[in-house]
Amino acid sequence: FHLTHVLTWRHILSAFRRKDSVRLIMPVSNINNIYYGSAFRICKDCILYIFRCTQCHFRFLPGFSFPFSYHVQPKLYEVQRACKFGTCQLNNIRIVREVIQALADSVLNYQAEHGKPEKLLMSFHGIPQPYADKGDPYADRCRITARLVADVLHLKDEEWAISFQSRFGKQEWVKPYTDQLLQQWGEQNVQSVQVISPAFSADCLETLEELAIQNKELFQHAGGGDYAYIAALNTRQAHIDLLASLVQANLDALTHTLAHR
Repeated sequence: FHLTHVLTWRHILSAFRRKDSVRLIMPVSNINNIYYGSAFRICKDCILYIFRCTQCHFRFLPGFSFPFSYHVQPKLYEVQRACKFGTCQLNNIRIVREVIQALADSVLNYQAEHGKPEKLLMSFHGIPQPYADKGDPYADRCRITARLVADVLHLKDEEWAISFQSRFGKQEWVKPYTDQLLQQWGEQNVQSVQVISPAFSADCLETLEELAIQNKELFQHAGGGDYAYIAALNTRQAHIDLLASLVQANLDALTHTLAHR
């Protein structure tokens, strides 16, 4: 089998991409002849080329959403019909119990060193509101993820919030907006905020610049106090182990399926 790790975050740092890919493939290397690669979802030609050389495709998404998938899905179906390869898709991994625990542990580990804030903000990448109105489950699943993390952390309702970032254009996006909420908290003189973005497996421009820098300035200029961004799971061992276990289980299922065709 050929394992293609198709990364769906546009600006994921290549250093994390290389390191994660190597660490991920090692735990499943007991299956013979596994080859793996990576592709960015906006690079259609690159994805098409990899699919033509691929028998098995794994797509890792923080939560299924049409805007995050439509670049990949048509090409996958097109090449699947031509090449007749098996496919498994791993969607919505952010509501897997182990991921919830890993996210909570990353918060606890950070707070063990830096202390607990007045508020914890869980900021997810947004989508246009019309998609949600037409049935896209992404925003609701983000809310489920945030609630599950808050429950593991034993947070009171007033100690945490969920928001959505990275909107652009004139149309309405799912709310509340991260920047507006932080502006409001700053005006209310909230003394300390920690921000985590469960939507991102690896840190990228949306986290390292938008969350860690731009929104910090916005919050503090509005009158807020301490502000800190908690890093994504990146290469945390629990994160790599989870991805490896998901890949292994789905490869086993696909092997069984293809063997009986």
